[in-house]
Amino acid sequence: MKKLDAEGVRYASFFGDFGSYTEFYAAMYQALPVNAYVYTGRLLPRNVVLNNGQGVVDTFRFLNQHGATVVGIGLNASSTANDTPDNAVNPGWREALVSLLIVTPWSYKVPLEAMQDTLEMITDELTPRLTEITPGGTTYLSEGDYRDANWKQNFYGENYDKLVAIKDKYDPEHIFYAPTVGFLLV
Repeated sequence: MKKLDAEGVRYASFFGDFGSYTEFYAAMYQALPVNAYVYTGRLLPRNVVLNNGQGVVDTFRFLNQHGATVVGIGLNASSTANDTPDNAVNPGWREALVSLLIVTPWSYKVPLEAMQDTLEMITDELTPRLTEITPGGTTYLSEGDYRDANWKQNFYGENYDKLVAIKDKYDPEHIFYAPTVGFLLV
């Protein structure tokens, strides 16, 4: 933060503890209008921050110059090989330092065709730029680009084939499903 101050970079920060996620959410988030934003996201691995800090800064600047706001939630879901449970969690979480959410405004006051340009910018320019600095990386599936052509890898990582096999075993007719950012696990 001293470096940001020295460089004259504007930012907002808060440090605090909360007794529960509900308390955190109530204190940190204001109510947002439904569908006020179009977004994409990426899990930013700690090794990328350590080894390509300038690339991260350059990418954030690129995103900002294209009208996007970058929101990051720092985290540590790492574990050792001995204590990693065999579960459906995207393995990208184990390496992530930050869960990034990239948002652009959505407007109901302009023609839908104009907002299509925003959707295309997310898919064709912003998401690829995030992918470029996180090769082999993944995305929190609830915050990914629903038009992502590489969604299986980005949302599920190496777990996708195993999850499909379990789904096929217990629900061969695919009766039960839940939409995942516009995609279904089929």
